[in-house]
Amino acid sequence: MSSAPVPVVPFSILHPTDFSQGSMLAFCHALKIAVKYKASLSILHVESGRSEDARWEDFPGVRDTLQRWGLLPADAPRSAVYDELHVAVEKIDASGPVIPAIINFLDHHPFDLMVLSTHGREGLPAWLHRSTAEPLARRALLPTLFVPQGAKGFVSADDGQVSMKRLLMPIDRNPSPRYALPDALEVLQGLGDDDSELILLHVGKTELEIAKPMGFRWQWKSMNASGEPVDVIINTAESIDADLILMATAGHQGFLDVIRGSTSERVLHHAPCPVLTVPGAEDRR
Repeated sequence: MSSAPVPVVPFSILHPTDFSQGSMLAFCHALKIAVKYKASLSILHVESGRSEDARWEDFPGVRDTLQRWGLLPADAPRSAVYDELHVAVEKIDASGPVIPAIINFLDHHPFDLMVLSTHGREGLPAWLHRSTAEPLARRALLPTLFVPQGAKGFVSADDGQVSMKRLLMPIDRNPSPRYALPDALEVLQGLGDDDSELILLHVGKTELEIAKPMGFRWQWKSMNASGEPVDVIINTAESIDADLILMATAGHQGFLDVIRGSTSERVLHHAPCPVLTVPGAEDRR
């Protein structure tokens, strides 16, 4: 099942979902970002071994959510999502092995951002096991926002309000965050305000100067800490009450380095807030 073709808009978001209640917070993040940037939002559901297609009503309720947030009136028709808010929504239902289906979809549809729900300390979604993740890791080289179930999100599911006060960005030479900064911050600063802070976290002996991008309005701070990198990142995120952790990735590990158990993946397992991973410019799709 698929809705009508999505109009071409400047920013596009993919949100794979398993229809679980736990994935609703990730959906709310994807929808809020789509509203903020008048983006296209493709909600993709893949399930193997079933006998019938999912119904439109099985998907997360876009209009219901926007009405709850006060962005659409209670009697708004389906067309109001695009006519009033300029958000183009497509709901896609596919069957078969989950990872190949997502890869196939990505091969034919370019996106600027993927938003995924994760299972907190268990890490990746149940359908994204290590044995099946490597093909997706090699192909889905695009910025990915991971929203842990049970963690504090920066978008309220109740009213759609955004809290983007403190963004934590760990700094390392490899991969360099210089590629991750410009595009990611261009998107993220629109979710904050002039009082928001970007905190550059230098772990150990890392000495890498990062220049503040021109036009970036947030407060720009640096801090140093020593210790095991994952512990330092998590402890710092908790102590400053971070709303988001931004991490640069490299090579085919750009999809959270899921195979090698990298720093990015281990941070996700314990992150108290969403994690945005951004591949180097030369590695993107």
